[in-house]
Amino acid sequence: GKKTQEPAAAFRYLEKLPIEQTAYLMAESNNSAANSKIRAYFNKWRPIRLALPTVANELQALGMPAGDKFDAIVESMFAMQLNGRGKTPEERIKSLRKLSGIKEQPKKKEKEKKAAKGAAEKRVSASDASAKQSHAAAAAKITQRQNQKDEKQRIKHAPAPSAGKNKGKKHAKSKRR
Repeated sequence: GKKTQEPAAAFRYLEKLPIEQTAYLMAESNNSAANSKIRAYFNKWRPIRLALPTVANELQALGMPAGDKFDAIVESMFAMQLNGRGKTPEERIKSLRKLSGIKEQPKKKEKEKKAAKGAAEKRVSASDASAKQSHAAAAAKITQRQNQKDEKQRIKHAPAPSAGKNKGKKHAKSKRR
């Protein structure tokens, strides 16, 4: 009916019904809109409801103390999720900030950023130099191992020194017979 047009209202209605009655309604109803809401209740809305502790943890991490307003914000976020908003963590946090009135921390000033960036670049350049040295040493070891393998292969496949003058004549006689 009109009372259950919104997903949040439909969820509240279906949540109050026993599971058996909900399943019976789904099996016996010819109303496709009712069936689609019941399927959404089982497949989408209940899993969202089960994930509400995550939303509560995110709201606590933003600095909101537990209380009546906290619970109201979590319920509002649940209603938003039923309507298809706030699916990703970034969207949820943005919506939670908006609902709770908690503003983002101000961004660092330009001078602080430049000072921090310069110090970080110095640390990075020092670590880059040590990384380059270790890469060069590793490359040298790899080259040395490859040269050793190549030398072993060359020795292994080198022709054996000739034992005497008759070596080639023996094969020639056997071919003539």
